[in-house]
Amino acid sequence: MSTDVDSVLSSAMALSQDERAHVAAELFASLEGPDPDYSPERAQAWAREVERRIEQFASGESVGVEPSVARQQVKAALAVE
Repeated sequence: MSTDVDSVLSSAMALSQDERAHVAAELFASLEGPDPDYSPERAQAWAREVERRIEQFASGESVGVEPSVARQQVKAALAVE
């Protein structure tokens, strides 16, 4: 690896877990290219939906799912396709 890559990687590894996850997601997204389905309206709609779900969870109207159960559900859903 080049010195620049080593330097960036070293700096990234010093970040918190959340910050590293954010950097990783941004880097991964940059490899995929722009989302052809992106629109500001769609992004705003998703943001409203996320806020609605957070409010439902916070109020007790909706209950959470254990991460292991969520992973099993996602795996099962993907296996169907």
